[in-house]
Amino acid sequence: MGEPTMENVLESTLWEMLKLGVLTTDENEKSGREYKK
Repeated sequence: MGEPTMENVLESTLWEMLKLGVLTTDENEKSGREYKK
């Protein structure tokens, strides 16, 4: 478990993208709801 393999790198990159995507959609939904009020 020393050096990161290509799989590990890809996996963490995917996780980062997922987290960012989840965060951005969450923010969009919140501001969308407030805008409709």
